[in-house]
Amino acid sequence: MPAHLLVESMYKAINRRDVAAAINFVDDDCIYEDLNFPQPFRGKEAVKQLFEESCQGLPDDLQFVIDEITVGDPFAAGVLWHVELDGIPFPNARGVSFYRLSEKTGKLIFARDLVEPPVKLGKAAFWIIRLVTPLVRRLLKSQKSNSEKLRLSSPQATEVEPNQRRLSVLLWILSAAYIYILLLSPPGQIVPGEPAWAIQPETLQEIFDESLNFFFVLPVLNAVGINYLNSPTIHPV
Repeated sequence: MPAHLLVESMYKAINRRDVAAAINFVDDDCIYEDLNFPQPFRGKEAVKQLFEESCQGLPDDLQFVIDEITVGDPFAAGVLWHVELDGIPFPNARGVSFYRLSEKTGKLIFARDLVEPPVKLGKAAFWIIRLVTPLVRRLLKSQKSNSEKLRLSSPQATEVEPNQRRLSVLLWILSAAYIYILLLSPPGQIVPGEPAWAIQPETLQEIFDESLNFFFVLPVLNAVGINYLNSPTIHPV
């Protein structure tokens, strides 16, 4: 089956919410990139889950409509599409997709969906790109340099990466323990005093008052006649 006919058949199956029929067009080793997600869906089972979640709870009259589809290449097709609800174009629901078939199985081996963004940045997008490009360039160069240094260094340097992983795990464990002790532990269980969730209102008020009197700035201002904010009276002990 040529690529454009397979894609059209797959769209029809999705519009019927027939995931079983749609997944029959997908190769076991398919890589499906939906750019709404940070990672691609790898393998037929992952693509099936994507189809199931995308169809779940959708009304029957919400349909994917193909505007244009390329023909002529038996193993690849590009599609312009939009979504309609009860025959009316859905706002911010246009997209473009590319599909490639396996030459061995004739099934979908690669796909990439690019959906219209709900927020239109306009010219601000160019400004953001100009702003972040130097930072991204520096980050990429740093990563490349570190990789080269690790590759060219002595054999002992190959142990750096495992050691860094161990250190990273240790720091995460220490961070989790710190957060638990500071915020979540029962009062007086591990260290003296109260965790954040058990702090009394009087203690919070005292902290606030002491912050206002930090280094006696506010009392001094009040003493010279600047009374925009009055210094609270706090017991010295």
